[in-house]
Amino acid sequence: MSERKSNKQRRAEIRDKRLKRAEAARRALAQPDPRWRDEAGPPPVVGGVATDRELLARYNNTYDLLPAFYFDRPFTCRDCGEAQVWTAKQQKWWYEEVRAPIDSEAVRCRRCRRARREGDPAGNALRERCRQLRALGARAPDAAARRAIDEALESKWWGVRVVALETLGLWADATSVERLKAMVSPAQAPPRGSWLFQARSAAAKALALKLPEAESDWALETGLSGHREGGHLLEALVNRPRAFWERALETEWRRADPERLIRLVWAVRWNAADEALYRSWRGKLRGHADRRVGLAVRYAWGEET
Repeated sequence: MSERKSNKQRRAEIRDKRLKRAEAARRALAQPDPRWRDEAGPPPVVGGVATDRELLARYNNTYDLLPAFYFDRPFTCRDCGEAQVWTAKQQKWWYEEVRAPIDSEAVRCRRCRRARREGDPAGNALRERCRQLRALGARAPDAAARRAIDEALESKWWGVRVVALETLGLWADATSVERLKAMVSPAQAPPRGSWLFQARSAAAKALALKLPEAESDWALETGLSGHREGGHLLEALVNRPRAFWERALETEWRRADPERLIRLVWAVRWNAADEALYRSWRGKLRGHADRRVGLAVRYAWGEET
């Protein structure tokens, strides 16, 4: 007679099977497969669920090609640190029923989401700790405050670590800025799903909160180089003086790298808010040898092509 398994054991087995399937899907999709972008073909992996591209296009403002399929995706819970699976069916509900942005992702497991909703003691303690960390950002750092941040960055709860990085961004002193910059540009690319991968994005957002003027050139160079988190850093350059953007445009025009120039066009559009600057460069940019630069100008300023 077989031994009966508890509900907890059965849930663990189901989760392990999903993890294996999700990892197999990740490996399969790492290989070129035209069906991944082909609406007519079958799913390229077991368990794939077809998307409604027409619906996604209606509610997502993106230049990227929308996916043809959802597939099980492994992730690590930001709060408890356990390996989890975001199933294809859950994604279809999230993106097409809830109509969430297509670039949003699962970050917490069901148990941790429930704990946050129900306000259990552990959840209340986490919220209180995050409140205390944010309060530290409202005043100049001292030795005790820095120790608190160091301890928070060792927490098993990723949410606590993210708030600690936000506090460093609010301090914006030389020590804190250098620490965040090191996380934005690590020596080696961190594996997807790891804390270091998450920290790279969180650190860039933290720097954007209160980027010192002295870091403007670094943020611009990182953003124009195509860094994964460059968009957050370019957004931090809002309200920089016209002379800053004039110098950037002159430099990139001489560099003759159309990819960088296109990123700069959008950065100027987002941040400069200076129509005189645009008018002075409009003809030159629209007449660039690379047609994509001219198109970027037209799209950025809403001109007809």
